[in-house]
Parts: sequence; structure tokens; C-alpha cells
Amino acid sequence: MSRPPFNGGLLLFGERFPGMEVVTMSKAMTASKGYYVVPLGEVAKDWKKVVLVNRLLRLGWGVYRNTSRLYSYPAGSFFISFGELPISESKASVYLAEQAEKLGISPVYRAESLPKNGLEKLTRPHMAVLYATGEKWALMTMNVLETMEFDVDALSAEDIRQGALDHANILFIPGGSHTDKATDVGPEGEAKVKKFLESGGAVLGFCGGAALSSRVKDGWGLIDVKRDPGKVPKAMHGPIWIKPEKSDHPLWYGYSSEGYPLAPWYGKALYPLNERVKVLGRYDRPTDDFYVDHDLTGSFFSEYLPEEMGTLDKIFDGYANPQYLKGMVAIAEGEYGAGKIIVGYPHPETPGLEGGFLLLANAIYYVTRNHPRDERPWLPAADAKSYSETEVLMLVAELRGEHAALVVPVSKDLLKFGTNNLYWTPRPHIAWSYIGINGPFYICERLEAYGDEILRQLDDFHTLIDEINVKRNLIPRTKPVVKEGLAQVAERLDYVYRLGGQALGKTLEAYHCRIKGGLSEWTLNLKKILLYQQLLAIMKEKGSEPGLIEEISQKHKKLSKEYIGNWRWAQASQKYRDIFAALDEIAYYLANLKFELVDISLQLDKLQLLSG
Repeated sequence: MSRPPFNGGLLLFGERFPGMEVVTMSKAMTASKGYYVVPLGEVAKDWKKVVLVNRLLRLGWGVYRNTSRLYSYPAGSFFISFGELPISESKASVYLAEQAEKLGISPVYRAESLPKNGLEKLTRPHMAVLYATGEKWALMTMNVLETMEFDVDALSAEDIRQGALDHANILFIPGGSHTDKATDVGPEGEAKVKKFLESGGAVLGFCGGAALSSRVKDGWGLIDVKRDPGKVPKAMHGPIWIKPEKSDHPLWYGYSSEGYPLAPWYGKALYPLNERVKVLGRYDRPTDDFYVDHDLTGSFFSEYLPEEMGTLDKIFDGYANPQYLKGMVAIAEGEYGAGKIIVGYPHPETPGLEGGFLLLANAIYYVTRNHPRDERPWLPAADAKSYSETEVLMLVAELRGEHAALVVPVSKDLLKFGTNNLYWTPRPHIAWSYIGINGPFYICERLEAYGDEILRQLDDFHTLIDEINVKRNLIPRTKPVVKEGLAQVAERLDYVYRLGGQALGKTLEAYHCRIKGGLSEWTLNLKKILLYQQLLAIMKEKGSEPGLIEEISQKHKKLSKEYIGNWRWAQASQKYRDIFAALDEIAYYLANLKFELVDISLQLDKLQLLSG
């Protein structure tokens, strides 16, 4: 796998520009007379402070966190240093004020030297998301990481095998079947991940990512945990309180000792195998939006009808009561070589549950200790054919038209169809999440996630290109370092256009050949599958003849096998894969193109600061 040829050069805010000698920071910096503090204070809104911090880290600023209360600031607050920048403190202050105002943040200025004790300096996270058989789970992970403006790449299994982890210092493994992921990545990719950890990289794994990291069948054994064999409610999903094992652990900066409700989507519990594994959080009480097997809110039954919990346990194979979960391990920490690992079944990366975003950021900052082996930008391979900006934007517009006409209406129609027929109920405050009563609701979740995210990325593409062009035109070209930086921007944009033209053109072919011809047929038959399932339930309730029930059941099974198969990607039907593989591929490319454009825009901010 090749990558953009951005080589050598001047170290500038953490990046190198071609053709210039390295200038040490000490030659350019001015003595700092003060620093700013961004205190933590409100969990559901603190993620916006993470956005500010990530922008500054990507610009090369020094950002620290206090490990315990310092002055009046709670542990985990952000301390922003000016003494490490090759620009004046006044210029840095103006930029910080502008960025903070956009986010609605009010940093506190302190006219004194940065404290020498009680602070830990953050290492800029260069994140890789394992984009393999994750579907909705990979999309929601990247959505939340992008919301907080982390530096992210989406890596396919082949990217991992080809060494793309050299450009990262943290690997995020999203949910989804861990067996499918292990098969997709293969032994060669697994060896790359282990080498990455041994050399000081970090891994975060939630749900399927936790299983893949654990000592379970088809797992990689990166951390000494198994699944707890105790009574875990069947197909539990929705928020449940996670209580800190130790509230002073960096994972829990900003949270109270009571913890916070996070959602384990169809999760399990962890079972540490030795004392080297640190327990970070345990399951506690359920919320009124916590469901067991999609049919009941266990919290209501345990509160208002506790005498029938035994009956429910019998109905749900022995595990209905969410109280069984209390005290079980939800989140754990381990080490592999020089690397750190955090795994858990709750999903702090759930769009719509912003209260978990800070915990995710805390985990990322905590495990990220070393810099990548190669800090140069990474992108998937592109062919040699050149595309102009105009050509790429025309392809973006064409694909947007196809997607908006073909995919988005179908996903919304399926949502409406299932809701009207009481197959599922959408959670109004959580993206791509339904309370499934009947039918394969997970397919509707996946299709809606692809529909929404691909459309958003296509819309953002135009906006980012416009923003980049405006910034380029406003930057004075009087300094050599700025001229070299702008030359690199042009080089990076050329690569984005080559990759974008290649990927968008290929995707349009898939839309014309597979989606346009197959999506309507596939959707029609999915509706039939849902109706057959409803019909069978009615027939059984009404006591219809067994022979007739069997006849309808066979028709249902035949359609399900042909158009769905199994929920696991490796066992899905060919007609399902034809549709979703095309959506999966363009979502992968668009995410990486978008992440690169965001980074280019920030690079222009650096040049603007240096140009004055």
C-alpha cells in the first residue's frame, strides 16, 4: 500500500515541510508570561473542550492535564501553554480566544508560569479505526471521533497488513462480530497489531473490539480477560450506570464517584484472569431506557413487579433481571508489551449520548503515550491518474445526487415501514438505534447509518474545499517557510483529488450497476420478510393449522436466506453483500478523504499563524 510522498523537511508545530533545515523551537519561542486553563465542569458539554484541545494539539501546542485538584480546578482540566510555540504569545492568545468563542468555551488566563508539578503533558493522538466488518459500529465510532476532532484514519484489514499502523499511535477496534474481524484481518494483520502494541502503541476496544482483544475463541489475547460466565441479561441494550472502580483514575476525569450511564449495545461483562488487569468500571443500576432482549425495560419490572422477575427469567433463558449485572466488570485496563489497552462493553462512542464523549476522550489521552513511528500523513493508495478540483467536485455532486435519490429515501422509508407496523421503535435521542420488537431491525440501523453518513461526508466535502481555498488565498507568501508549507498543501490536495477521483468514479459504477438495479428489489423483499414474520406470529397466536404455518414458515426462511442470511458479515447473503459492500467502500474512502481535508485546513491555520 503506497501513501502520499510527503518527505523530509522543516519541523513546524509537529510536522515537516520539504526542503528546509530543522529550526529548533528554542530559537523561535518567546518567554511565556502566563497560560490558560480550561476547567472541566459539565460532563454533557465538556466534549467541546476536547474539540479545542485537539485543535491545539494538532497545531503543535503544549496541552497538559492536572492529575489531582490544582487551585480550584478539578482533576483532568486542561492547561494550555504558550511557551512552546514559535509564535508570539499575543498572537497565540488571539487565536485561542477565537477558537474558544466559536465553541462557547471561556478559558481562564493565569498570569504566572505553568506549574512544575501535578501536570501531565498530552501526546497528540494519531488514531486508526479498524474499518473491518464494523458497518454501523465503525461509522458511529468515526462520527464521534470526528465530532471531537481527533486526528483519525480509517484502516481496512489490508491497510493493517500493509503497515499503515506505523502512522498511528492508537488503534480503535469498534463493535461488530469479533470473529468476522479476526477472519478479515488474518494472522498477518494480527501480528502487525501485536507488534504495534509491543512497541508502545495503544488499543481501545469496545464490544466486539473488546472481544477481539480478549482471551476468547477467535480473540487475539491482547488482555487477560474473558467474558464473565455469570448471569448477563440477554441482548441488553441502552444506557446503564457504570460506576468507577476508583474515581481518581484518569478515565473518570470530570465524572462523579457515581459514574455515568453508558450504553452496552447487546453487550456482555468482563472477567479478569489475573491481578495485572485493572478494573476501571462496573455495571450498576439500569436506566429506564435499558432493555433486555428488546422486549422489556428490566428496570420497570424490577421496580414495579419484582415478584414476577422469576417468571421473566424463565422466559428469557434465565437472564432477564438487570440486577444480576450489578458489580460485574464493564471496563478494564491491561498492558501488552510497552502498550496500554482499555476494553469494555459499554459504548461511549454512541452518537446522541454526548455524556460519554468525555470518557472516550479520557481513555484516548490516557493510553496515548508514544508518537507514531512515522508521523507523515497517511491515505489509502491512489492510482497515477490526475483529477482537477473541478472534476472531483463534479463527481461529488453526481454521487450525492445518486445517493440522495437511491439510498436515503429507501432508508427513511424502511424506518417508517417498520415503525408503522410496530416492528421497531426509534430512540429519538440516539442515532441509528431502535428498540426492536420484531424483524431484523439491525439492517434498518445499518442502512440508515450509511445513508446519513455518506450524505454528510459528501456535503462536507464541498464546504471543506471552499474553506481551504479561502484560507490559501488569505495567507501572505512573504516567508520561505510559508511558501514551502503552501507547496505541501498543494501536494496533499493533489493526492486527495487523485484518490477522490478514483474512489468516487468506482463508487458511481457500483451505484449504477448494483444499487440502482438491486436496492429496490432487495428492499421490497425485506418488507416481505418482515410481513411474513408478522403473519407467522398472528397464525401461531390464532392457532392456525400446523401445515399452513409450516408452509408460510418455509417461504419466510427462503426469502430470509436469499436477501439477508445471517447478521454476521461473513454469513450474510450475496444479495445483502452486493448492496452493503458498495456502501461500505464509499463510506471508507469518504471518511479518509474528509479526515485529510480537515488536517489540511488545520495546516493552513499553522501557516497563517506563522505568516504574520
